[in-house]
Amino acid sequence: MQVSPLLSEIQPREMVLLSAVAGFGEEALFRGVIQPVSGIWLASLLFAVIHVLRWDSDGIKMMLFYMPFGLLLGGLYLLTGNLWGCCVAHTLYDLVALWWIQRHLKRSAFSAQ
Repeated sequence: MQVSPLLSEIQPREMVLLSAVAGFGEEALFRGVIQPVSGIWLASLLFAVIHVLRWDSDGIKMMLFYMPFGLLLGGLYLLTGNLWGCCVAHTLYDLVALWWIQRHLKRSAFSAQ
């Protein structure tokens, strides 16, 4: 399944819902379940691994972004002792990322015409 056609047609309310489900769900799993048992480093590594779309040079670049992002969220969880800040930060990141990707896809489609 290709993601690009789906993202180019997604509506704003669907972006918010998708971002919230991913943000809250992933934080509940990685910070709420895995991190207390396995620690911040393993939780962040697993977080990075699930976000890699391809195991090539682009995938390595993605891991180099998502590992520190996971550590940042894990640190926020350690600092505050609750998941809410992590969930909100993750949701906001996903929302901005989806908006940017959709904008980029629409510009690419427009310039290809």
